[in-house]
Amino acid sequence: MYPLGNNNQISLSTQLVQQLIQFQGCCQDCHTQIRVKQDQVRKSELSLSLSEIIQWPCPDVVGTARMARSDDSWISEWSATQQEKLFCGISPSDSKEPPHVMLDLSQEHLNQSDITFDIDSVSAYLSSLAAARCGIRWYPSQPPVSSLRSSLHLDPIPVQYVDHDGKHHSVNVPLHQVNHIALGRVVGLEDASIYVFFPGLYRPNQRTNRLRDYEFQIWMDEIVLPAIHQCYSGSELQHYPSSFRHGQANSWAAWAEGRSIHTQSRQQLLSYFVPAEQLNRLWEKMLQIIKERHLTGFDHLLLFLDAKNLKLSTKARTWAAMRTWF
Repeated sequence: MYPLGNNNQISLSTQLVQQLIQFQGCCQDCHTQIRVKQDQVRKSELSLSLSEIIQWPCPDVVGTARMARSDDSWISEWSATQQEKLFCGISPSDSKEPPHVMLDLSQEHLNQSDITFDIDSVSAYLSSLAAARCGIRWYPSQPPVSSLRSSLHLDPIPVQYVDHDGKHHSVNVPLHQVNHIALGRVVGLEDASIYVFFPGLYRPNQRTNRLRDYEFQIWMDEIVLPAIHQCYSGSELQHYPSSFRHGQANSWAAWAEGRSIHTQSRQQLLSYFVPAEQLNRLWEKMLQIIKERHLTGFDHLLLFLDAKNLKLSTKARTWAAMRTWF
């Protein structure tokens, strides 16, 4: 090999630099042809099925009883064809034409997500029914199953009960284990429910957190309905059930009077709109009736609001707008 002169060295180095910095791939027309061809290929042909993946010669590390070691004889156990298939993804049956890498497929622009604020869920103790500013959808009958299945990460609440020996006990119980009813839903925020908890009706060996029928009858006939009759006019009262039995009959009517082959549940959870204007007075009347009639077990009531899956309905671009809307 003969030594190169300075001019030859400069020329060679210039050519090497140009080769490195210049595009050495295919032309623009070739890219266009490949893109058209790729668009005509079905998406199923651009992926591998699970059965095809399993057929690949891969080490069965899951089926072994120990961790793989660096001195395992993987290389000696596999042929050159298997190694090429594993490390390069190429097998003798594949086309000799090198695969085309479609970079534009990996660079597709996605819709840019905006930064927004939302409320996912709400749990709160209420001092009055007036928190429902647009009114409530009142349930005059008990749902078959309560939707409260956990304590919602809240502290246990104190309850009182009397055992078989007549001894009084006071214990702290998780929220969902305390006897309660779903009073209704908040109008304008249908994912929010209002519950009434009865700490005085707790039983240590109870199998359900619902009120017993006679307890719910007292709640309806001696507390709720008398309070409603004192707060609302006849134009509203004519649409409400007149008693516990009336509400029960309405909830069972569709099943009892329906077809011989029933396609719906026996009990319907009917709801009635109660305007917001008198909700605060209604709650005060209910507490007053309990106190005046000495209804043991119905005192120390707790109002509780629970709402979930509010992300889409409370979404706003600013924190202030989100809070104002809620």
